[in-house]
Amino acid sequence: VSAVSSSYNFTARYYYGSADDFFGFNLGYGISPDDRLNSVQLDNPTKLTSYKAGLTFKKKISRFSVLALDGTYYNQEYLPGTKGNQYQFSIGWLHRF
Repeated sequence: VSAVSSSYNFTARYYYGSADDFFGFNLGYGISPDDRLNSVQLDNPTKLTSYKAGLTFKKKISRFSVLALDGTYYNQEYLPGTKGNQYQFSIGWLHRF
């Protein structure tokens, strides 16, 4: 049994204005040790698979405000041979002082 977890993530962004104006997407495989929701599966001797794909949008609204939208789809094996789908969405408003 390997004590090393492997996870891979690819992220790309297209900037159309300032550093706060972009579209992005990401693709991933595996369970990251930094993912606190799923890292309990790392102790499992059976190596389970996990895939994800997501989109991100950020738009500077004013000098101090940024709108952020994010959506991610997960296909995760939580028991050997048993997979489930999960969707995660977030809306954020950043205000700089």
